[in-house]
Amino acid sequence: MKKKICMLAVAHSAKDDRIFFKESLSLHNAGFEVINLIGTNPNGQILDMSGEVLNPNGEKEVFLEGIKTIGIAEEKGKTQSLLKKVFRGKYYQRFIQKGVEENAAVYHAHEPQSYWLALQIAKQNGAKVVFDAHESWRTGSPKDMLIKRRQLRHLKYLIAANPLTVSHLKKFNPKIQSEVIYNASIIGQQAFNESQEIVIVHEGSFPFNRGLKLMLTALKILKEKKLRFTLKIIGEFRGEEKIYFDEFVRHHSLDAFIQVTGWKKYEEMPAELKGASIGLILNTPTPNNIYGGPANKLFNYIANNLCVIAVDLPETKRIVEKYNCGTILNNRSPELLADTLIHYFQNKADLNTKRKAAYEAHKELSWKNEADKLIAFYHNSVLA
Repeated sequence: MKKKICMLAVAHSAKDDRIFFKESLSLHNAGFEVINLIGTNPNGQILDMSGEVLNPNGEKEVFLEGIKTIGIAEEKGKTQSLLKKVFRGKYYQRFIQKGVEENAAVYHAHEPQSYWLALQIAKQNGAKVVFDAHESWRTGSPKDMLIKRRQLRHLKYLIAANPLTVSHLKKFNPKIQSEVIYNASIIGQQAFNESQEIVIVHEGSFPFNRGLKLMLTALKILKEKKLRFTLKIIGEFRGEEKIYFDEFVRHHSLDAFIQVTGWKKYEEMPAELKGASIGLILNTPTPNNIYGGPANKLFNYIANNLCVIAVDLPETKRIVEKYNCGTILNNRSPELLADTLIHYFQNKADLNTKRKAAYEAHKELSWKNEADKLIAFYHNSVLA
């Protein structure tokens, strides 16, 4: 009989990159029965990362590439909202009840709150609990922080997206069995072609805390220096960022230099990155940016043989410098970013050297290798 693994998530979409495309599908393909149990909005809509509704007829569960995905709707009303803040209320009750009904061998939780839920389920059916920490341990709601302070001593199995997180969380319980599973790319090895036209890309949404102002100011400098360039933003802008972006681009006449694709599904990323030469990671130094990650985009850039230009984020810096596949900026000044881009525009041999290094790095930093680690952790630790 197949061992059943139930993925728990209260704040991630049904097709989250890590949870669905990487871990769930890999475990499913390795012969496990995988169930995804997720929180939804009060309307019970099961959404992908773009906001597309995956249960248009209001179904409580849907099958996504063979994986049963069950939605637990958030409760409406002030009373239920208050109860939820103190780990009570109908939402948590129904989440726990459904988890117990699924009777999985393992409950694999993706946030502090879903970890707490997994512990409550395990109290009733004796299952094992895995906490998958892929966001900063130093940030979260007061409830998240309380869970991490009080409940990690009960944890036996830890997966994290970087070794910094493992090192920190094991202070709560040195006996935890752990494994680092990077957010490596599911994109396969791409053929290397030397750069002709240089195309810069930024993958993903672009809020202010991902360096929007830094990037735009650097592009203004490039334009003032009469340099030709193309920036492709694979994502979309919303709210204040969209207003700022539109006004800046209009005021400095950057329209001809920038292409914004709008939101793209994860499956579409290889085609969108094809033909690019340089990938940007410009996150501001917030705790989540510093201690979470590295970002999916780092591994997607490497998989597509891009030279990475990134700001100084600990794990991103370690990987880029280890494989010599790009440049780490030692400060967040637009002048430095512009100068670094100019260097690669004017030194294509250096650019191609960095891109070849990315090609070699992907042989180690592929999702296939991370999936093998994940499956081995289940066989050798969690289910041993």
